[in-house]
Amino acid sequence: MIDQINMVSGFLGRGKVVSFYAPMTCEACDVEMNQLFEVADVRKTGKLPEVKCPKCRKAMEVDDLEEQYLLFVREQ
Repeated sequence: MIDQINMVSGFLGRGKVVSFYAPMTCEACDVEMNQLFEVADVRKTGKLPEVKCPKCRKAMEVDDLEEQYLLFVREQ
């Protein structure tokens, strides 16, 4: 859904995204998962809050270009 919001201008109409799932991956142990984020938290820093891998506890990364993935946050 986030990909569609980022690609299609006006996709949300008058709607707003308040939370969203982002695909996260751990490069250390190859764990993948979807993590829920609140838009308000992302707006504070302009980045996704750190997520620790449930297996190895290292920092996970979004499985996409973070700046591109978060375009919708700046445009709301």
